[in-house]
Amino acid sequence: MNATQPSVLTGQSAMSLESGQRPEVAAAAFFFTALILPWLFLWNEMRVEWSVNEQYGYGWFVPPFAALLFYLRWPDAPAPEPPRQQTVLFVLLALAALLIFPLRIIEVPNPDWRTAQWIHSFVCIGTSVALLWSFGGRKFALHFLFPVLFVLVAIPWPSEIEEPLIQGLMKEIAGAVAETMNLLGMPAQQAGNLIQIRGQTVGVNEACSGIRSLQTTVMAALLLGELRQISRVRRLALLVAGLGFALFANYLRSGVLVWIAGTRGVGELEHWHDTAGLAVLVSVIVTLYFFSSLLQPAKPKSGKPENLATLRFKGRPTLKLCAWLVGGLLLGEILVAIWYAPSARTTPTPWAIREPSDLPGYKPIPIDNRTRSYLRYDSAIAASWRTVGAMRAACTVFFLRWEAGRTSAVRATMHQPHICLTAMGMKQKSDFGIEPWTLSNGLELPVREYIFEQQNRPVHVFYVVWRDGLTGSVPDPSNNRWDRFDGVLERRRNPASQTLEIVVNDVRDRTAAQQVFRAELERLLTQPAGRK
Repeated sequence: MNATQPSVLTGQSAMSLESGQRPEVAAAAFFFTALILPWLFLWNEMRVEWSVNEQYGYGWFVPPFAALLFYLRWPDAPAPEPPRQQTVLFVLLALAALLIFPLRIIEVPNPDWRTAQWIHSFVCIGTSVALLWSFGGRKFALHFLFPVLFVLVAIPWPSEIEEPLIQGLMKEIAGAVAETMNLLGMPAQQAGNLIQIRGQTVGVNEACSGIRSLQTTVMAALLLGELRQISRVRRLALLVAGLGFALFANYLRSGVLVWIAGTRGVGELEHWHDTAGLAVLVSVIVTLYFFSSLLQPAKPKSGKPENLATLRFKGRPTLKLCAWLVGGLLLGEILVAIWYAPSARTTPTPWAIREPSDLPGYKPIPIDNRTRSYLRYDSAIAASWRTVGAMRAACTVFFLRWEAGRTSAVRATMHQPHICLTAMGMKQKSDFGIEPWTLSNGLELPVREYIFEQQNRPVHVFYVVWRDGLTGSVPDPSNNRWDRFDGVLERRRNPASQTLEIVVNDVRDRTAAQQVFRAELERLLTQPAGRK
């Protein structure tokens, strides 16, 4: 054959090459399965929060964005240099697999426990870094660290950080909007997170506070900074500018909604609320996009990701680690399913609250559409009345129930007095914690008692959180973290939940308020009929 003639693969040679590549492709697929599988278990838990809490609705986009960033970093990855100490990485991956199993056991009955979610996320990060390290060495693993850490933006913030931030943002924006309305000649008064204007009350809720667009801004700024490959300092500038614009845009949005309420009535807000929210979100993203292009134009990528077969997945010790990891994770998930098998049923709730329609001064309290769509309860009672007797106390009851389901526990914790009443302008003065109250029928309820202040007058609040199947006193998990493990021991999965809040006004002291609460609770308590 002439040396200048191009060689041509025979059919047999082509078949040999193809058959030789197949094991490499299969090995690559196995490696990436081990890399993604721990995250799938975490995302399966996160989907509850992403579906229930509109603040974290953007979380559905984070996993595909993280995969895109990983893909775009592949062409520039350093040459793989497998480390010599595979034993250490094997031990780390084994520990990760062992940690994920108890985390999964804990997460099933506690889908609202963000501490467990953050621990789970860091375990997944450690697992991913260890796998990449075992394949290509330290530099190879660090090269992909940003896409791995990017997933953290979809994890709900701890309540200790989120709640003060939400309340602070709502209060500040409500104050700024009230001042603006006064300057425009429309008298408005701030009451906590509420604005009173022309005899009507407008609430600055979580979405209007800017918290949703703030969190989305963080995700978008990090994403655009990585896509455009701008410097760290400019990425920080992009993030800060985006947060500032998000707050300003939400201030404008709240101002427009309050103006509409003052000129056309609160009922008109239903037509503009979602439209205004979408406009803010789109404007923030578009502004971030153009600002990132000004900081530095996107650099064109050179080349395409290499064929995975050329990285020689087949035969690497990494695949043994992958096999152990995948096997351990799947075995753990099987054991979790067995532990929370359908045979481990919970007993129905032994109590409920009836409508106080026969009590003096009874008045039903309407629950607006925004609150209903936010809490998504299955049944509710909201009413006020006056007690009989010498004290003539004013009482209000809010009773919400969520039937058994994946989101029942999360939604039940979204309605709490220290959040809702503070948003209405009340000041929390005392929190006496949770005490078990035994009623005349022998039922024991875990009652959390608060005292708030409104217009220099005390407001006594009694609050109960209950989940089906619990035995004895059921403290609020936010007050005692160890009670989270009761659901594991009792093998409860997605139980029904309900909350009871009774507010007592016009009493002389705390002792009198407790007497009124006990008497009215005994009067309203009822046995659920046919509930399973």
